[in-house]
Order: sequence, then C-alpha cells, then structure tokens
Amino acid sequence: MNTLGNEIEMVFHNNSISRSECEKFSYLPAPKGTVIFPKIGAAIATNKKRVLTKNSLYDNNVMGLIPTHAIVSEYLYYWLLTFNISTWASESSPPSIKKTTVEKHRILIPPLVIQKQIAAKLSMVQDYKKSLLAQKEKLKELFESTLDKSMKEKEKGS
Repeated sequence: MNTLGNEIEMVFHNNSISRSECEKFSYLPAPKGTVIFPKIGAAIATNKKRVLTKNSLYDNNVMGLIPTHAIVSEYLYYWLLTFNISTWASESSPPSIKKTTVEKHRILIPPLVIQKQIAAKLSMVQDYKKSLLAQKEKLKELFESTLDKSMKEKEKGS
C-alpha cells in the first residue's frame, strides 16, 4: 500500500505466486475492484484504503470489501474515504478489525446510476488534484533551480 503509484489503486506489488500455486494451495484471489485496508496493529490508524486493479491475494494483515452487484467499486472506495476505519478497531493491543464488526456496519447505497455519477465526479476531482500536485512539484523544482542559479550568479558578480 505504501509503494509509490499505489496511492489509490494497487498497481505494484512486492510478492506474487503463480496460478498453479494458487490452485495447489486452494487460495481464492479477491476479485478486481475489492477495496482493501489494514486490519491489524498501528497500520489501522493510517486509515488507508486501496482498490485492487486485478484479482489478487493479500496477507492476513489486510481486509477487503468485495463489491456486489448492488455497489460500484469506485463508489465503495470513495465512501470508505469518508469513514475512519479506526472506529471498527478493537481496543486490544495490538488493535484489530474483526469481520463481524465490519459486517454489522450498513452503508446507504444510492441507485447504481447515481453511484456511477458520484464516482465519475469524484474521479475527475481526483485527477485534477493529481494534476495540481504535479504542477506544484514542477514549480518547486523551478523555484529551487532559479534560486540556485541566481545565488551562483550573485556570488560570481560580487
């Protein structure tokens, strides 16, 4: 979840196994579109949520919410951004989130067409935010370059 490029969607991974290994051990990958988040320890407090971009396995430190026919994955992701998963965590040490606790939580789900409209609008805003952050980084680099060049020219001139 912390790898650069995985801020919203899980694009990159550190470990993998083959399909034949999945079959051999009877592993059942979570489907593309599953929204995952940390479920054990201090990582819960990071409140991270990510969307799987392909059928995937994840370790037991992570929990996933699999969208059904009634909810669009992107809508589920954006809804979860409004929710602090720490409220699901036990007060034990280390804290953990239990499946039964999550299953008790109810989400009011608008019709699919509305979910898609909301997700599309939020995706556009997210893309705009990403573009502004990229511009900010370029401006920072331009400022630092100009500052460095200006100070070197001033030193030569004095």
